[in-house]
Amino acid sequence: MLVLLPTLLVCSCCGALALPVAWVWKLTAEANKGAVGPDVAASTYLQELSYNDELDIITVLDGDRRDELLAQWRAYRDAMQRSEAFELDFAGLTVGPVQDGRATVTVDVTAVSHYQDGGAPFLNSQALTWRFNTRDDDGRWWVTAVDAPAWCGEYVTRCPGDAGPSASASPSPSPSPSDDLLENPRSMLPCGPRDPFRSRHSCPPSEPAPIPS
Repeated sequence: MLVLLPTLLVCSCCGALALPVAWVWKLTAEANKGAVGPDVAASTYLQELSYNDELDIITVLDGDRRDELLAQWRAYRDAMQRSEAFELDFAGLTVGPVQDGRATVTVDVTAVSHYQDGGAPFLNSQALTWRFNTRDDDGRWWVTAVDAPAWCGEYVTRCPGDAGPSASASPSPSPSPSDDLLENPRSMLPCGPRDPFRSRHSCPPSEPAPIPS
């Protein structure tokens, strides 16, 4: 009876306590899961940036650097969320040779922005290369380092709330809200006045400026 008492106490607790206990158990179990291959570990990292699921991302982060890697992942996801409805799109991942149980994974990733109602994407960035260092531990693969292009400045011109360029001897006028590309998505539609990929779209040529008489 004395041995069973702790188990009975846990099982008979109210529902308010049962949920945290179950969550902690799941968190601990998932944290030791790993991935079946280096490419799966890398793709999980990227997918969870779009899905914003921390319970899944910790399953592929190397235990020795988990806190550091999770902080990096959170900071990147925060930058994406500040830029409205952006997600990451990618296809094939390239796995380098496995040496001493380690492999590098590279993949070209595009940032995609969707309409708020979940419609078709209206903006695709250029594809930028990500690199993942991974290691094998008894058949399970873990992400040990991530080399990602900067979100603010590479995928998007700048993020809302970022400070502008530092003051100079002859500072240029501060941009008005209408100059912020992220606050004017309609101007960035294909063939719009601020379309960043105009050369990729079949846009009519701009009308030449009138020649003074």
